Amino acid sequence: VGPEVKPDDPVPGPQIDTDENGLKHAAVYDSINEEIDESNPLYGGNFDAADARALLQYRYQFSANVAGDMTSELKIMQDGKDVTAAGADTTTAGSFTVVYKVTDADGNTTTLYLTDILTDPNAPPVVVYPDYVDPIVGPPIDPDKPLADPTVKKDPKTGKNHAYYEDWATEVIRRDPALYDGSIDRQTALSIMQQRFRILSGQSSKKLQVIGLYIFDKDGKDITKKGIDTQKVGAYDIRYTVEDTAGNRVTITLHYALRMPQVDIDPVAPESTGADGGGLENTPISQPNTGSAVGGCVLHWLALLATLATITYTLLRAGWLKFSSRCKRQGGDHETV
Repeated sequence: VGPEVKPDDPVPGPQIDTDENGLKHAAVYDSINEEIDESNPLYGGNFDAADARALLQYRYQFSANVAGDMTSELKIMQDGKDVTAAGADTTTAGSFTVVYKVTDADGNTTTLYLTDILTDPNAPPVVVYPDYVDPIVGPPIDPDKPLADPTVKKDPKTGKNHAYYEDWATEVIRRDPALYDGSIDRQTALSIMQQRFRILSGQSSKKLQVIGLYIFDKDGKDITKKGIDTQKVGAYDIRYTVEDTAGNRVTITLHYALRMPQVDIDPVAPESTGADGGGLENTPISQPNTGSAVGGCVLHWLALLATLATITYTLLRAGWLKFSSRCKRQGGDHETV
């Protein structure tokens, strides 16, 4: 049951802890790989408790160091859920874990965690960002923008699948020191792609072979030999293709751009306003020339005087009305004062 056990495939060593009562508890972590088959599903399409016990009996032998009977507990976990009752689905790529706990007569335990990794021999490799966001070589990665799902096409000749991923990155030109010493050649481009992307094979053998790496300019011209001049603004495509041991491929296209640094310019007042127009070269571009500084000051004074006149008139009128009203109450005729 399950993959063949080979002599050079020993059981991993245990991790042992001792509790407050002096009892020892060991944990053993092991894994196997199996390929799914649509025409002949593994374990009939469902891995249940009977399959688990048969698999364990074939692969392992448990013995106690003390006299007495041993007891055992078994459960099957898939996608973080206990699926012992229903069984684990074996028709699609993924994994499930058999958790088998054996206890001796004294209460010492050994728990085996056997993970069965199900791979699809026809599935192309999967591409994800690495755990770090600041690669040693290449532009930083935005963790809030995960890679989009790929486009997958099947080769009509071989029946193998080819996944196509796209990504975007922009870097700012530097002068001293020059970005990538002034040029991105094929080797530097390869380092950028290998640092920026983590490629995972779905095959039991995780080996990947580089099929090609090319650099194209914005017009689609192959400039791999020439490379990218990192001292000039431009847009490029870096295209990277790898293949797994089953012949499935993945191609990543990095749309790469170089731009000049942004310069923030503060508004600068004119230095002089002579008759020859001197100092206009420092007038802010976003503000039109409205005349000399003296003219501007005159306008400000006129506006201020108008405001003061309005306030004065309002106050005087209010005072006059109060005075007139008071005189009338006293019987005087002072409305003409």
